[in-house]
Amino acid sequence: MSNFLAPAVVTESLRHLLSDAATRAVPGTEVTLGRPQAPANGSDGPAVNIYPYQVSPNAAWANADVPTRGSNGVLNRRPQIGLNIDYLISFRGPELDLVPERLMGSCMSRLHAQPVLTSTVIDQAIAALLSTDPNHVLRDADLAEQVERVKLTALPLNLEELSRLWSVFFQVPYVLSVAYQASVVLIEEEVEAPAAALPVRERRIFVEPFRRIRLHRVEPTAGPGEPIHGDSIVRILGTGLASARVTVNVDGAIVPATVISASEITVDLSALSSLRTGILPLYVAHGVSELAPQLRFESNVLALTVAPRIQSVAFTPADAETPASVDVEVFPDVAAGQRVRLFLNLLLEPDAQPDAETRAYAIDAEPSDSVSIDVPNVEPGTYLVRVRVDGAESTLEVDTDENSETHGRFIGPTVVVT
Repeated sequence: MSNFLAPAVVTESLRHLLSDAATRAVPGTEVTLGRPQAPANGSDGPAVNIYPYQVSPNAAWANADVPTRGSNGVLNRRPQIGLNIDYLISFRGPELDLVPERLMGSCMSRLHAQPVLTSTVIDQAIAALLSTDPNHVLRDADLAEQVERVKLTALPLNLEELSRLWSVFFQVPYVLSVAYQASVVLIEEEVEAPAAALPVRERRIFVEPFRRIRLHRVEPTAGPGEPIHGDSIVRILGTGLASARVTVNVDGAIVPATVISASEITVDLSALSSLRTGILPLYVAHGVSELAPQLRFESNVLALTVAPRIQSVAFTPADAETPASVDVEVFPDVAAGQRVRLFLNLLLEPDAQPDAETRAYAIDAEPSDSVSIDVPNVEPGTYLVRVRVDGAESTLEVDTDENSETHGRFIGPTVVVT
């Protein structure tokens, strides 16, 4: 950064830069600083005038040092301000000899070829001042040490903007002029030394190309139409799945991937001890580095429907204190708070007529970690049993024996209600 002398050094460096260009175009040209003035005593000698007419904050550096102090008021870094300085460069001389045009062409050509105030240009400008005045006010300037170099850019002022600018110079006739902007001039306030931060113990900088992980569907290895249970092996199909650090997240838990390719990942759900029944979120993540596990690329989320598998069904008759109930053991276990619904469909005999009596019940259970559902109003009979947990429904068994009287029909699981 640079101290408060930076704006003055920019102006002096600009004069030093243009002095050689103006003298080359018109020998004897005087390069002056300050507000444009009318020629004294009618003098019309060649001259170039440099005037900083406007200063504005640099938007790119406006918040570069925020905050400068911590919550306890301790200085973390010295405050700095970034400025843009707009200059009006005017050219005067005998117009019949085209002196203004010659000066303008030479100066603009120099600024186009040398659009940056390098440390060499700044040091030469300061050295020229100190050669005549060793105690010059700019002797302590340090703009040459600023890391961000000051760049000079021509400003395209139209006729209206140029006329409004010259109107502020009272009784000064207009002469040929151009506008340039010097940016950025960084000024750092010389305050107390900032608090010393702890040294960096470990560097964690990672550069990774952006990875687009896209999941299309998830299905069991048994076939697309088969249900997914808590011990199923499933295939995750998509694009961009392969990586050295792949994790599959199911309902907030990590399940190991056994087969990984660019378009398919295979996982065994039985490896998840905390897996629950229901419709669960599933996504794939690629880690950036083992040193920073929180940095990763994530895919879109798919819905994984883990259907409950009925392990056993028992009917408990009513007694004097409790109503009749159906106790269902399912896998995976039902977690507390999950919504459970029991479906009972009367199992018809093989020789039953099409118009035989059919009875069906849908009964909701209270949120619990077990499936015991009161059935006080269910008529006696043998019923097919299904359970729906959070939208995921168990399946019924189908008789596949071609020699059986019930071939192709649902045969279980069943419960006998007495």
